[in-house]
Amino acid sequence: MTQNSGTKERLQRLIKLVVLLQTGRRRCVADLSVDLEVSRRTIFRDIALLRDAGLPIVHQTENGGIWLMKSRFKLPRIRPEDTAMLLMAVLSSNLQSLPAVKQLTDAFVAEVLEGLSTNHKEFMLRVMQAIQFEPPAKDISIHGCLASLVKSIETRKKVRLWVYSQNQSGSWSTLSAPLWLELSTQNWKVFAHSSLHQKVCGFHIENLERVQLLDEDFDPQTIRRPRDQEAIPIY
Repeated sequence: MTQNSGTKERLQRLIKLVVLLQTGRRRCVADLSVDLEVSRRTIFRDIALLRDAGLPIVHQTENGGIWLMKSRFKLPRIRPEDTAMLLMAVLSSNLQSLPAVKQLTDAFVAEVLEGLSTNHKEFMLRVMQAIQFEPPAKDISIHGCLASLVKSIETRKKVRLWVYSQNQSGSWSTLSAPLWLELSTQNWKVFAHSSLHQKVCGFHIENLERVQLLDEDFDPQTIRRPRDQEAIPIY
């Protein structure tokens, strides 16, 4: 490992440590070492470094509790305008029709609004009012396919995809391990490792006739992803 890569890893770890402590909940060294995947000794060194830098970290040696005094320190937040753009993308997404996604979105919106000043909160509410619209009617089968694919990625369960192909004059199926979803120019694609092709392929959701969620696990870490996404075949 080079010195630069080691420095980068430590900076990333320090930022994660501050984020964990900023929740306000008292943490113990053992839990932090597990969360950050380092030794307890490294946690003590990182805390000492952050305290020397001026962060108001409290460490009670008698019970091992560690926390950050939120009243005296907060990480800088992104600009309200940036948050508004992010909310517009999330709230206008077709995935909002899925209950699990809507629950996560509602929690995210509440978290964003809670941390804003009064003026910024009013600005965000105006933005949200402006984009709360009834989404256009979509093919129910597309929503069903999306729901199954989201569940597959979340639970790491394989699926069988039935794909319609005009070139092949009909449908064909493949056992697949979905890795990620992508929205481009109003069209959804899923990228998955296909057992039929023995590599990662992209599939237009609108070309899927059916998605069957299977009780068969897969590990995304063992799947080799192509470096050049442009080279991935799309069906």
